[in-house]
Parts: sequence; structure tokens; C-alpha cells
Amino acid sequence: MLVRQDCLDYRDFVREHQSYVYPMLASHLSRIHRGRLKRVLDAGVGPGNLSVECVALLDVETVGIDVNPVMLELAAAHAAADPHAAGRVELVLADAHQLTFDDASFDAVVSYSCFHHWARPETALRELMRVLRPGGTLLVIDTDRDGRAAMSARTRRMEPRFARFVTEAFDESWTIAAVRDLAGRAALPGVSVTAFGFTEEDLVGALDRLVDVRFGSALDKGDDGPAVAWRLWGRKPS
Repeated sequence: MLVRQDCLDYRDFVREHQSYVYPMLASHLSRIHRGRLKRVLDAGVGPGNLSVECVALLDVETVGIDVNPVMLELAAAHAAADPHAAGRVELVLADAHQLTFDDASFDAVVSYSCFHHWARPETALRELMRVLRPGGTLLVIDTDRDGRAAMSARTRRMEPRFARFVTEAFDESWTIAAVRDLAGRAALPGVSVTAFGFTEEDLVGALDRLVDVRFGSALDKGDDGPAVAWRLWGRKPS
């Protein structure tokens, strides 16, 4: 678990290099989900960026979970500082492997760059699917281990305290083939695993939140353009 200074460094890394990723993730979730989103679970909330963007862009109730209380503190401060999200993000100290929520509690469950931290990802994925309502959307995105070389030039240009988060993510990440194999073992209905990169539609849907955002190094594209992330997603059968 990251100590306080690590958490602060990660918050600053996101601000410097990934601020635009989260509005586009919220836009992507809205685009692939069918129907009205009312309640979203952010599994691995970190400093709160994705939860805040879901509230601001999608007008939903968001619940963010994390095993690190310092991250929850940072997420609470982030939400309180955003006029769209103040008082609209619930934060819970919880483990994705053993959620306390009732079955069918959320219209969508989303997790970004957390899969590689899970000790038992098969168990965590089953739990995320359990709390999803029938017809709801499961969206999990993380780095593709095979894409490490494509990001190496960018990490060399980062401050060491920031570059380490990218390096560690790729060191701990899974290949697309390995994630597909695990999803098959978990017997998750209606789920697919593919390479991931943002689309023009994702960008257009996020424009209202991108006006003042710094564009840095994303984890979905390397310098030469290939996707360096994977997406596991699907809809829970009705």
C-alpha cells in the first residue's frame, strides 16, 4: 500500500500527465452504456478524478472505493473542490475482493489502472459483476504489459517521482491474452477483452471538461500510436 507521500506524488502525477484521461473515460462509459446511468461504482478511486468526472459529465451518483485511507482523503478533497461534485461523491474504505454492497447495486462499475494491483483479480471481477444491475456495464481498463516499450520514451521525459508510477504499472500489468484467459476462467457473461484507445467520440463527449486540462502522457497511446492498454467490458445479462 502506498504511504502518504507516495499518494501525494501520485495525485500530482495525475494532475501533470493524466488529467484529460478521466473526462474521456467518463465519456467512454456513457457512450458504451445503454440507457440512463444513475449510480456508478468507481473501483479503485485513488485521488478521485474519475468519480468527479462521472458526476460532472454524466450527472450520476458515484461511489468510490479504495483500500488506502490516504487516497480517500485526497478523493474527498478533490470532490469538495469541484463545484459539480461537491457532496455528490460517496467514498468508502473497501476492498474490491470483498465488497459490502448488495447484489445489483449499480448501473455501471468502472475501474481504471487498478487491475494490476489486485491480488486475486478473478475474485475481484466476480465481485464487481455481482454488484452490477442486470443490463449494467462493467468497464475495466489497465496497461498492457506488451506495450511497455511504446511508453519508454515518454517515461524518460518525466520526473523520476512520476515515471515510477508508469514503470511499476507496466511491470505489474498483464497481457491482453492473459486477461482474456482469466476472464474465461471467471466465467463472466457477455464480457470481452480488447486493446484500448480513446476515440474521437470519447474526446467530443468530454470537451466541456477539457477546456482547462493539461494534456500530458496518457497510458492508452505510445509515441508511435499503438494502444498500450486493454479494455475488459460487457453488459450483465438481464
